[in-house]
Amino acid sequence: MNWLAEIDREDLEVFLQEADEQLQLLDQDIVGLERDPTNGDILQEIFRASHTLKGSSGMLGHQRMAGMAHAMENVLDRLRKGTLAVSPQVIDALLHSLDALRLLRDELLSHEGPCCKTGSCCKCRATVAKVATPNALAST
Repeated sequence: MNWLAEIDREDLEVFLQEADEQLQLLDQDIVGLERDPTNGDILQEIFRASHTLKGSSGMLGHQRMAGMAHAMENVLDRLRKGTLAVSPQVIDALLHSLDALRLLRDELLSHEGPCCKTGSCCKCRATVAKVATPNALAST
């Protein structure tokens, strides 16, 4: 993880604090969206949190985290546009994305390299990408 060695400690601390806030917000709001699938305000808040994580992790150089947030953002964009409906499968994909984002965040603390040696984050990203693909849910 060459990029991690180049991160300023203060920048990393700011990122981790912001990431924790956004991840907690995502956790609360995804559950809220499951309870109230027509709540556009909650959906917008989830989108903003995902977008913020994508941008800040990308600026930090954590491309796998930025990619995971981007995949999540694609699902959320389809929900906002009405081309995808909130369903148990979509909620599950969002919650799995959240779990993957937490793992990716944690690897910054462990300094042990990629947290997803089993490929679980890559599998999650592929699942989320499938959910974001039009007509993909109809074929499952």
